[in-house]
Amino acid sequence: MFAKTQFMKNIKLLVLFVLSAVTFVSCNGSDDDNDPVASINGRWYFSQEGYEEGGIVVYDAYDHQAGCGKDYLEFLANNVLKGRIYYSEDCEFDDLIGTWSQSNNALNMNIDGEQSSVEIVNLSDAELKLKFVENFEGETYTSYVILTRN
Repeated sequence: MFAKTQFMKNIKLLVLFVLSAVTFVSCNGSDDDNDPVASINGRWYFSQEGYEEGGIVVYDAYDHQAGCGKDYLEFLANNVLKGRIYYSEDCEFDDLIGTWSQSNNALNMNIDGEQSSVEIVNLSDAELKLKFVENFEGETYTSYVILTRN
Protein backbone atom coordinates (compact mmCIF):
# COMPACT_ATOMS: atom_id res chain seq x y z
CA MET A 1 0.00 0.00 0.00
CA PHE A 2 1.42 3.35 -1.07
CA ALA A 3 0.62 5.65 1.84
CA LYS A 4 -0.56 9.18 1.10
CA THR A 5 1.94 10.71 3.52
CA GLN A 6 4.83 8.90 1.91
CA PHE A 7 3.65 10.13 -1.49
CA MET A 8 3.56 13.74 -0.27
CA LYS A 9 7.00 13.52 1.33
CA ASN A 10 8.52 12.08 -1.82
CA ILE A 11 7.02 14.39 -4.46
CA LYS A 12 10.46 15.54 -5.55
CA LEU A 13 11.44 11.92 -6.11
CA LEU A 14 8.16 11.44 -7.93
CA VAL A 15 8.89 14.31 -10.30
CA LEU A 16 12.44 13.10 -10.85
CA PHE A 17 11.03 9.63 -11.52
CA VAL A 18 8.78 11.07 -14.20
CA LEU A 19 11.77 12.74 -15.77
CA SER A 20 14.39 10.04 -15.39
CA ALA A 21 12.92 6.56 -14.99
CA VAL A 22 11.77 4.32 -17.78
CA THR A 23 8.09 3.56 -17.46
CA PHE A 24 5.61 1.72 -19.59
CA VAL A 25 2.82 3.66 -21.24
CA SER A 26 -0.68 2.32 -21.49
CA CYS A 27 -2.50 4.11 -24.29
CA ASN A 28 -5.86 2.42 -24.04
CA GLY A 29 -7.67 5.78 -23.85
CA SER A 30 -9.03 7.57 -26.87
CA ASP A 31 -7.35 10.63 -28.32
CA ASP A 32 -10.86 12.12 -28.44
CA ASP A 33 -10.52 13.01 -24.73
CA ASN A 34 -7.86 15.58 -25.59
CA ASP A 35 -8.54 18.96 -27.16
CA PRO A 36 -7.34 18.58 -30.78
CA VAL A 37 -6.01 22.15 -30.90
CA ALA A 38 -4.41 22.19 -27.46
CA SER A 39 -0.64 22.33 -27.42
CA ILE A 40 1.68 21.06 -24.75
CA ASN A 41 4.06 23.91 -25.59
CA GLY A 42 4.52 26.44 -22.81
CA ARG A 43 4.94 26.59 -19.07
CA TRP A 44 2.87 24.26 -16.85
CA TYR A 45 2.71 24.66 -13.07
CA PHE A 46 2.16 21.73 -10.74
CA SER A 47 -1.39 21.96 -9.38
CA GLN A 48 -2.46 18.56 -8.01
CA GLU A 49 -0.94 15.19 -7.37
CA GLY A 50 -2.76 11.93 -7.09
CA TYR A 51 -2.22 8.31 -6.37
CA GLU A 52 -4.27 5.25 -7.11
CA GLU A 53 -5.33 3.07 -4.24
CA GLY A 54 -7.81 0.26 -4.57
CA GLY A 55 -8.83 1.39 -8.03
CA ILE A 56 -9.70 4.90 -6.82
CA VAL A 57 -7.62 7.98 -7.64
CA VAL A 58 -7.18 10.39 -4.74
CA TYR A 59 -5.98 13.94 -5.49
CA ASP A 60 -4.42 16.52 -3.21
CA ALA A 61 -3.21 20.04 -3.90
CA TYR A 62 0.44 20.12 -4.91
CA ASP A 63 2.56 21.36 -2.02
CA HIS A 64 4.75 24.20 -3.34
CA GLN A 65 7.49 25.52 -1.04
CA ALA A 66 6.02 28.48 0.86
CA GLY A 67 7.64 31.78 -0.08
CA CYS A 68 9.25 30.33 -3.21
CA GLY A 69 8.10 30.29 -6.81
CA LYS A 70 5.86 27.54 -8.13
CA ASP A 71 7.40 24.31 -9.40
CA TYR A 72 6.95 23.98 -13.15
CA LEU A 73 7.78 22.19 -16.37
CA GLU A 74 8.18 24.13 -19.63
CA PHE A 75 7.87 22.48 -23.02
CA LEU A 76 9.49 24.65 -25.67
CA ALA A 77 8.63 24.48 -29.38
CA ASN A 78 12.11 23.24 -30.30
CA ASN A 79 11.58 20.12 -28.11
CA VAL A 80 13.61 21.53 -25.23
CA LEU A 81 12.26 20.72 -21.77
CA LYS A 82 12.98 23.00 -18.82
CA GLY A 83 11.73 22.92 -15.29
CA ARG A 84 12.31 24.10 -11.77
CA ILE A 85 11.61 22.21 -8.55
CA TYR A 86 12.02 24.00 -5.19
CA TYR A 87 13.02 21.63 -2.40
CA SER A 88 13.83 23.69 0.69
CA GLU A 89 12.46 26.50 2.82
CA ASP A 90 15.48 28.53 1.70
CA CYS A 91 14.10 28.34 -1.86
CA GLU A 92 16.91 26.12 -3.07
CA PHE A 93 15.94 24.48 -6.33
CA ASP A 94 16.90 22.04 -9.05
CA ASP A 95 16.75 23.27 -12.62
CA LEU A 96 15.80 20.57 -15.08
CA ILE A 97 16.81 20.63 -18.73
CA GLY A 98 16.38 18.05 -21.42
CA THR A 99 14.34 17.17 -24.47
CA TRP A 100 10.79 16.00 -25.07
CA SER A 101 8.62 14.56 -27.81
CA GLN A 102 4.95 13.68 -28.05
CA SER A 103 3.30 10.88 -29.99
CA ASN A 104 -0.47 10.68 -29.50
CA ASN A 105 -0.93 10.16 -25.75
CA ALA A 106 2.70 9.29 -25.07
CA LEU A 107 5.01 11.98 -23.71
CA ASN A 108 8.67 11.04 -23.96
CA MET A 109 11.27 12.98 -21.99
CA ASN A 110 15.03 12.77 -21.77
CA ILE A 111 16.84 14.37 -18.83
CA ASP A 112 20.59 13.82 -18.45
CA GLY A 113 20.46 10.85 -20.82
CA GLU A 114 17.65 9.14 -18.89
CA GLN A 115 14.62 8.41 -21.05
CA SER A 116 11.10 8.23 -19.64
CA SER A 117 7.59 7.92 -21.02
CA VAL A 118 4.33 8.88 -19.37
CA GLU A 119 0.74 8.83 -20.54
CA ILE A 120 -1.05 12.08 -21.29
CA VAL A 121 -4.47 11.48 -19.77
CA ASN A 122 -5.78 14.95 -20.61
CA LEU A 123 -4.42 17.89 -22.57
CA SER A 124 -6.45 21.06 -22.95
CA ASP A 125 -5.54 24.73 -23.10
CA ALA A 126 -5.83 24.87 -19.30
CA GLU A 127 -4.80 21.41 -18.02
CA LEU A 128 -2.14 18.77 -18.57
CA LYS A 129 -2.80 15.54 -16.69
CA LEU A 130 -0.02 12.93 -16.66
CA LYS A 131 -0.18 9.33 -15.53
CA PHE A 132 2.86 7.30 -14.68
CA VAL A 133 3.53 3.86 -13.34
CA GLU A 134 6.31 2.92 -10.94
CA ASN A 135 7.37 -0.61 -10.11
CA PHE A 136 8.96 -0.79 -6.68
CA GLU A 137 9.86 -3.95 -4.80
CA GLY A 138 7.47 -6.05 -6.85
CA GLU A 139 4.55 -3.64 -6.45
CA THR A 140 3.11 -1.40 -9.16
CA TYR A 141 2.10 2.14 -8.18
CA THR A 142 0.08 4.40 -10.44
CA SER A 143 0.40 8.13 -9.84
CA TYR A 144 -0.92 11.27 -11.47
CA VAL A 145 0.19 14.87 -11.74
CA ILE A 146 -2.06 17.69 -12.91
CA LEU A 147 -0.39 20.81 -14.24
CA THR A 148 -2.08 24.08 -15.17
CA ARG A 149 -1.08 27.20 -17.09
CA ASN A 150 -1.17 29.43 -13.99
